[in-house]
This record gives sequence, C-alpha cells and structure tokens, in this order.
Amino acid sequence: PYPLDFTFVCPTEIVASSDKAKEFHDVNFEVVAVSVDSHFSRLAWINTPRKNGALGHINIAPLSDLTKRISRDFGVLLEGPGLALRGLFIIDPNGVIKYLFLFVCLFVFLRQHLTLCCPGSSAVAQSRLIAGLTS
Repeated sequence: PYPLDFTFVCPTEIVASSDKAKEFHDVNFEVVAVSVDSHFSRLAWINTPRKNGALGHINIAPLSDLTKRISRDFGVLLEGPGLALRGLFIIDPNGVIKYLFLFVCLFVFLRQHLTLCCPGSSAVAQSRLIAGLTS
C-alpha cells in the first residue's frame, strides 16, 4: 500500500516493479499496487502520462483499497487521516508474510534530503512533496 494517487508518494518503486513484472511473473510472483483511492482515481493515475506527474501505463494491477481493509489488515493504515503508509510485502502462497518493509521518513529529513528518499522524482514531484509536508 501507499498513501494516495496524485500526491507526494514517490512512484519510482511502482514503476520499477511494473518494468520487471514479467520477470516477477516468470518466478511465480504477482505484484499489485494498492492505494486507499477509489478505482476512478486509480484509473486516472494510470491513464495520465508520467511526464504529467502520474504513473502512465503499468504492467501490474492497480488495486483500490477504498474500504481501507487491506491497509488496516497489513498494519499500515493511519486511522486518523485514513491514509496508508507506503509498504512492501512479500507473501508466500500460504498467505504468510515473508518480508515487510515500511517506507517511513521523517518530515525534516525529507525536506533536507529529498532526492535521497526519492531519487527519480522531478522538481514538480518534489514541490508537491514539500507542499504535502507543510500543509
């Protein structure tokens, strides 16, 4: 899961996973991108080109977690604002989590080291991140 489409989320790992989707599939892995957005927002995010601040075409399933059940069940939901932290989970065929990585950065660190946290982000994405952190 990750916070929201069209926000400060750094989509580099989504794009990288999408670019490697066939390789994942060839070794029996399925990759999905889960967000608490509606399916309408998900569709808009993949139908808007990357050069315009969205994902564009991806080769992985963009799932909507509008009910927030997935994010809650995986322990990444911030109940107050109703947003998910960014997380990466590897789950075996029996449903057991084998790997968990949460992307939690401090706001001050992000402001000072933005390109380190999101190396592929553009100036537009960086300005959106700063706006999101200061609002």
